[in-house]
Amino acid sequence: YDFKKEFFVFHMYAHMVYHFLSGGCGIRSLLDIWIMEHKMNAPYSCAEELLKKAGIYKFAAEMSNVSNECFTDNNRDSFSNLILKYIYSGGVYGTMENNIAIVKSKKNSSVTYALKRIFLPYSFMTITYPVLKKAPYLLPFCWVARWIKALSNGKSKKFKSEIACANNISDQKVDEIKELCSRLGL
Repeated sequence: YDFKKEFFVFHMYAHMVYHFLSGGCGIRSLLDIWIMEHKMNAPYSCAEELLKKAGIYKFAAEMSNVSNECFTDNNRDSFSNLILKYIYSGGVYGTMENNIAIVKSKKNSSVTYALKRIFLPYSFMTITYPVLKKAPYLLPFCWVARWIKALSNGKSKKFKSEIACANNISDQKVDEIKELCSRLGL
């Protein structure tokens, strides 16, 4: 299948945002942007309408700028360095720490994070428990079933480590992420 140039550019940035908000997107995404813009003649501006409609135009503009700074002129400003610090620390698939910092930057509470993890939203629960689509009133019972399954599979250690990580994230890290998301329009 071939994407139209505009949709290809939009897809690239939308995919990057998804990973960025999950804790990291990796340096390869920046390289892909540079290749897309300099070798394929597909700048983010060609998908302006789609990017604005999705609310990620500002993000695309900043990532294009960072990509150019990294691979063309090597003159980075402090905001670009903040973005790169986040990308480098998150690796390709993101880290739990970055993901929790993103959540805390919006909610400012470890308790909120814990509740979000314990009581997953209906949309996520329907993936594991499709019966909820026909009987949404079973959601509390599915939460309990999920907890029992997690406890019996030994996943309680992972949950404890997540909560410990949420409690130990510095306010400085949360403030950096808050500034990052605000300036990127996320």
